[in-house]
Amino acid sequence: MGIIENVDMRNIIQTFSFQLRSPISRISNAAESIENNINGKNINSKNFKAKITSIDDSCRQLLRSVSNFVDITKYSLGLFELELSLVSVPQFLHNLIKECAIQPNANNIPIKFHNKNTICYTNFDEKKITLAIVNIIVNSCMYTKPGNHIDVYLKTNKETQNFTITIQDHGVGMDEKTCANATFPYFTGNSGVNNLPYTQGLGLTLSKYIVELHNGSLKITSQKDIGTTVEITLPINLSQSPSQVLHSPLPQYIKNKFSIVAIQFAFEVF
Repeated sequence: MGIIENVDMRNIIQTFSFQLRSPISRISNAAESIENNINGKNINSKNFKAKITSIDDSCRQLLRSVSNFVDITKYSLGLFELELSLVSVPQFLHNLIKECAIQPNANNIPIKFHNKNTICYTNFDEKKITLAIVNIIVNSCMYTKPGNHIDVYLKTNKETQNFTITIQDHGVGMDEKTCANATFPYFTGNSGVNNLPYTQGLGLTLSKYIVELHNGSLKITSQKDIGTTVEITLPINLSQSPSQVLHSPLPQYIKNKFSIVAIQFAFEVF
Protein backbone atom coordinates (compact mmCIF):
# COMPACT_ATOMS: atom_id res chain seq x y z
CA MET A 1 0.00 0.00 0.00
CA GLY A 2 2.25 2.72 -1.38
CA ILE A 3 0.58 5.78 0.15
CA ILE A 4 1.10 4.57 3.72
CA GLU A 5 4.38 2.72 3.37
CA ASN A 6 6.25 5.36 5.39
CA VAL A 7 3.59 5.80 8.06
CA ASP A 8 4.22 4.61 11.62
CA MET A 9 1.99 1.52 11.86
CA ARG A 10 1.86 1.83 15.66
CA ASN A 11 0.23 5.22 15.26
CA ILE A 12 -2.28 3.81 12.75
CA ILE A 13 -3.24 0.96 15.08
CA GLN A 14 -3.51 3.23 18.12
CA THR A 15 -5.58 5.86 16.33
CA PHE A 16 -7.88 3.45 14.53
CA SER A 17 -8.45 1.30 17.62
CA PHE A 18 -9.46 4.42 19.55
CA GLN A 19 -11.90 5.32 16.79
CA LEU A 20 -13.51 1.88 17.07
CA ARG A 21 -13.35 1.22 20.80
CA SER A 22 -14.71 4.59 21.94
CA PRO A 23 -18.10 4.45 20.12
CA ILE A 24 -18.42 0.69 20.70
CA SER A 25 -17.97 1.32 24.43
CA ARG A 26 -20.66 4.01 24.39
CA ILE A 27 -23.05 1.72 22.49
CA SER A 28 -22.43 -1.08 25.00
CA ASN A 29 -22.95 1.19 28.01
CA ALA A 30 -26.12 2.71 26.56
CA ALA A 31 -27.55 -0.70 25.67
CA GLU A 32 -26.76 -2.04 29.16
CA SER A 33 -28.46 0.97 30.76
CA ILE A 34 -31.56 0.50 28.61
CA GLU A 35 -31.68 -3.22 29.46
CA ASN A 36 -31.38 -2.51 33.19
CA ASN A 37 -34.15 0.08 33.04
CA ILE A 38 -36.45 -2.27 31.14
CA ASN A 39 -35.76 -5.19 33.50
CA GLY A 40 -36.39 -2.96 36.49
CA LYS A 41 -39.42 -1.42 34.79
CA ASN A 42 -37.87 1.96 35.53
CA ILE A 43 -38.20 3.53 32.10
CA ASN A 44 -37.61 7.27 32.02
CA SER A 45 -38.60 8.56 28.57
CA LYS A 46 -36.07 11.42 28.61
CA ASN A 47 -33.20 9.17 29.70
CA PHE A 48 -34.30 6.45 27.28
CA LYS A 49 -34.26 8.89 24.36
CA ALA A 50 -30.79 10.15 25.34
CA LYS A 51 -29.42 6.60 25.35
CA ILE A 52 -30.94 5.85 21.94
CA THR A 53 -29.42 9.09 20.58
CA SER A 54 -26.04 8.07 21.99
CA ILE A 55 -26.27 4.70 20.22
CA ASP A 56 -27.29 6.40 16.96
CA ASP A 57 -24.42 8.92 17.12
CA SER A 58 -21.90 6.23 18.01
CA CYS A 59 -23.03 4.05 15.09
CA ARG A 60 -22.44 6.96 12.71
CA GLN A 61 -18.98 7.54 14.20
CA LEU A 62 -18.18 3.88 13.56
CA LEU A 63 -19.45 4.21 10.00
CA ARG A 64 -17.23 7.24 9.45
CA SER A 65 -14.13 5.49 10.77
CA VAL A 66 -14.71 2.33 8.75
CA SER A 67 -15.79 4.25 5.62
CA ASN A 68 -12.68 6.43 5.58
CA PHE A 69 -10.41 3.44 6.19
CA VAL A 70 -12.10 1.44 3.40
CA ASP A 71 -11.90 4.40 0.99
CA ILE A 72 -8.20 4.97 1.64
CA THR A 73 -7.58 1.24 1.12
CA LYS A 74 -9.53 1.27 -2.15
CA TYR A 75 -7.46 4.20 -3.35
CA SER A 76 -4.24 2.40 -2.42
CA LEU A 77 -5.33 -0.66 -4.42
CA GLY A 78 -6.46 1.37 -7.44
CA LEU A 79 -10.14 0.52 -6.86
CA PHE A 80 -11.38 4.04 -6.15
CA GLU A 81 -13.35 4.58 -9.38
CA LEU A 82 -15.26 7.69 -10.40
CA GLU A 83 -18.92 7.80 -11.47
CA LEU A 84 -19.15 11.04 -13.44
CA SER A 85 -22.33 12.98 -14.07
CA LEU A 86 -23.07 16.47 -15.39
CA VAL A 87 -23.54 18.87 -12.48
CA SER A 88 -24.49 22.50 -11.99
CA VAL A 89 -21.72 23.43 -9.56
CA PRO A 90 -23.47 26.45 -7.93
CA GLN A 91 -26.64 24.42 -7.37
CA PHE A 92 -24.65 21.47 -6.05
CA LEU A 93 -22.74 23.69 -3.60
CA HIS A 94 -25.85 25.58 -2.53
CA ASN A 95 -27.62 22.32 -1.65
CA LEU A 96 -24.58 20.77 -0.02
CA ILE A 97 -23.72 23.78 2.17
CA LYS A 98 -27.38 24.10 3.16
CA GLU A 99 -27.36 20.48 4.32
CA CYS A 100 -24.03 20.92 6.13
CA ALA A 101 -25.33 24.06 7.86
CA ILE A 102 -28.21 22.22 9.51
CA GLN A 103 -25.99 19.44 10.88
CA PRO A 104 -25.12 19.75 14.59
CA ASN A 105 -21.42 20.53 14.29
CA ALA A 106 -18.66 21.11 16.82
CA ASN A 107 -18.91 24.54 18.49
CA ASN A 108 -22.09 25.38 16.48
CA ILE A 109 -20.18 27.13 13.70
CA PRO A 110 -22.33 28.79 10.98
CA ILE A 111 -21.45 27.84 7.38
CA LYS A 112 -22.13 30.40 4.62
CA PHE A 113 -22.04 29.94 0.84
CA HIS A 114 -21.18 33.03 -1.22
CA ASN A 115 -22.01 32.99 -4.92
CA LYS A 116 -22.48 36.04 -7.16
CA ASN A 117 -24.71 34.48 -9.85
CA THR A 118 -21.86 32.25 -11.05
CA ILE A 119 -22.82 29.80 -13.79
CA CYS A 120 -20.67 26.68 -14.01
CA TYR A 121 -21.32 23.15 -15.26
CA THR A 122 -18.94 20.21 -15.19
CA ASN A 123 -18.73 16.44 -14.93
CA PHE A 124 -17.66 14.99 -11.61
CA ASP A 125 -18.52 12.27 -9.13
CA GLU A 126 -21.07 13.93 -6.83
CA LYS A 127 -20.64 11.51 -3.95
CA LYS A 128 -16.86 11.73 -3.91
CA ILE A 129 -16.73 15.51 -4.32
CA THR A 130 -19.29 15.70 -1.52
CA LEU A 131 -16.96 13.62 0.65
CA ALA A 132 -13.98 15.81 -0.23
CA ILE A 133 -15.77 19.06 0.64
CA VAL A 134 -17.50 17.79 3.77
CA ASN A 135 -14.20 16.43 5.16
CA ILE A 136 -12.73 19.94 4.86
CA ILE A 137 -15.77 21.62 6.40
CA VAL A 138 -15.80 19.16 9.31
CA ASN A 139 -12.13 19.98 9.97
CA SER A 140 -12.93 23.69 9.87
CA CYS A 141 -15.78 23.25 12.36
CA MET A 142 -13.52 21.36 14.70
CA TYR A 143 -10.72 23.93 14.55
CA THR A 144 -12.92 27.02 14.80
CA LYS A 145 -13.88 28.55 18.13
CA PRO A 146 -17.48 29.53 18.94
CA GLY A 147 -18.49 32.96 17.66
CA ASN A 148 -16.73 32.55 14.31
CA HIS A 149 -18.01 31.16 11.00
CA ILE A 150 -16.94 29.32 7.84
CA ASP A 151 -17.17 30.84 4.36
CA VAL A 152 -17.44 28.89 1.09
CA TYR A 153 -16.79 30.69 -2.21
CA LEU A 154 -17.08 29.66 -5.87
CA LYS A 155 -15.07 31.31 -8.62
CA THR A 156 -14.68 30.37 -12.28
CA ASN A 157 -11.82 31.13 -14.68
CA LYS A 158 -12.87 31.04 -18.35
CA GLU A 159 -9.30 31.44 -19.59
CA THR A 160 -7.98 28.34 -17.82
CA GLN A 161 -11.34 26.54 -18.03
CA ASN A 162 -11.48 25.64 -14.37
CA PHE A 163 -13.30 26.66 -11.21
CA THR A 164 -12.19 27.02 -7.60
CA ILE A 165 -14.11 26.19 -4.43
CA THR A 166 -12.61 28.04 -1.48
CA ILE A 167 -13.36 27.01 2.11
CA GLN A 168 -12.15 29.57 4.62
CA ASP A 169 -12.37 29.37 8.39
CA HIS A 170 -11.37 31.79 11.12
CA GLY A 171 -10.10 29.18 13.52
CA VAL A 172 -6.95 28.32 15.43
CA GLY A 173 -4.92 27.91 12.25
CA MET A 174 -1.75 25.86 11.77
CA ASP A 175 1.95 26.53 11.89
CA GLU A 176 4.02 25.93 8.77
CA LYS A 177 5.07 22.38 9.68
CA THR A 178 1.56 21.25 10.59
CA CYS A 179 0.12 22.78 7.41
CA ALA A 180 2.73 21.00 5.27
CA ASN A 181 1.71 17.62 6.77
CA ALA A 182 -2.05 18.22 6.90
CA THR A 183 -2.87 15.92 3.94
CA PHE A 184 -0.46 13.18 4.99
CA PRO A 185 -2.25 9.90 5.89
CA TYR A 186 -2.93 9.47 9.63
CA PHE A 187 -1.43 12.83 10.54
CA THR A 188 -3.63 14.44 13.22
CA GLY A 189 -1.56 17.21 14.82
CA ASN A 190 -3.45 18.93 17.63
CA SER A 191 -7.04 17.86 17.19
CA GLY A 192 -9.60 20.59 17.53
CA VAL A 193 -9.78 23.55 19.84
CA ASN A 194 -9.45 21.22 22.84
CA ASN A 195 -6.32 19.46 21.52
CA LEU A 196 -7.92 16.03 21.99
CA PRO A 197 -8.03 13.16 19.49
CA TYR A 198 -11.18 12.84 17.42
CA THR A 199 -10.09 11.69 13.98
CA GLN A 200 -8.01 9.16 12.09
CA GLY A 201 -6.20 11.84 10.12
CA LEU A 202 -7.69 10.60 6.83
CA GLY A 203 -10.20 13.34 5.98
CA LEU A 204 -7.89 15.77 4.21
CA THR A 205 -5.92 12.88 2.73
CA LEU A 206 -9.07 11.56 1.05
CA SER A 207 -10.08 15.07 -0.06
CA LYS A 208 -6.71 15.53 -1.76
CA TYR A 209 -6.85 12.13 -3.52
CA ILE A 210 -10.45 12.68 -4.69
CA VAL A 211 -9.60 16.09 -6.15
CA GLU A 212 -6.50 14.74 -7.89
CA LEU A 213 -8.53 11.86 -9.36
CA HIS A 214 -10.63 14.56 -11.01
CA ASN A 215 -7.43 16.12 -12.45
CA GLY A 216 -7.69 18.96 -9.96
CA SER A 217 -5.56 20.35 -7.16
CA LEU A 218 -5.99 21.06 -3.46
CA LYS A 219 -4.07 23.90 -1.78
CA ILE A 220 -3.97 24.66 1.95
CA THR A 221 -2.76 27.92 3.45
CA SER A 222 -2.93 28.71 7.15
CA GLN A 223 -1.79 31.14 9.81
CA LYS A 224 -1.64 30.37 13.49
CA ASP A 225 -4.50 31.99 15.45
CA ILE A 226 -5.92 33.52 12.23
CA GLY A 227 -7.43 30.63 10.28
CA THR A 228 -7.11 28.20 7.39
CA THR A 229 -8.07 28.42 3.72
CA VAL A 230 -8.47 25.39 1.47
CA GLU A 231 -8.77 25.87 -2.30
CA ILE A 232 -10.10 23.07 -4.52
CA THR A 233 -9.48 23.77 -8.21
CA LEU A 234 -11.16 21.51 -10.76
CA PRO A 235 -11.37 21.57 -14.57
CA ILE A 236 -14.57 22.49 -16.35
CA ASN A 237 -15.16 19.18 -18.09
CA LEU A 238 -18.22 19.14 -20.35
CA SER A 239 -19.26 16.07 -22.33
CA GLN A 240 -22.97 16.93 -22.44
CA SER A 241 -25.04 20.04 -22.99
CA PRO A 242 -25.76 21.97 -19.75
CA SER A 243 -29.40 22.04 -20.81
CA GLN A 244 -29.56 18.36 -19.86
CA VAL A 245 -28.94 19.17 -16.20
CA LEU A 246 -32.04 19.13 -14.03
CA HIS A 247 -31.93 21.45 -11.00
CA SER A 248 -33.18 18.73 -8.71
CA PRO A 249 -33.20 18.89 -4.92
CA LEU A 250 -30.30 17.40 -2.97
CA PRO A 251 -29.80 13.72 -3.80
CA GLN A 252 -31.29 11.28 -1.34
CA TYR A 253 -27.85 9.96 -0.39
CA ILE A 254 -27.10 13.36 1.19
CA LYS A 255 -30.46 13.87 2.92
CA ASN A 256 -30.48 10.39 4.48
CA LYS A 257 -29.41 10.28 8.17
CA PHE A 258 -26.67 7.80 7.29
CA SER A 259 -25.49 9.84 4.31
CA ILE A 260 -21.96 11.05 3.62
CA VAL A 261 -22.80 14.40 5.21
CA ALA A 262 -24.49 13.01 8.32
CA ILE A 263 -21.77 10.43 8.92
CA GLN A 264 -18.87 12.85 8.51
CA PHE A 265 -20.50 15.28 10.92
CA ALA A 266 -20.93 12.56 13.56
CA PHE A 267 -18.18 13.77 15.89
CA GLU A 268 -18.08 14.94 19.48
CA VAL A 269 -16.01 17.42 21.42
CA PHE A 270 -14.73 15.24 24.26
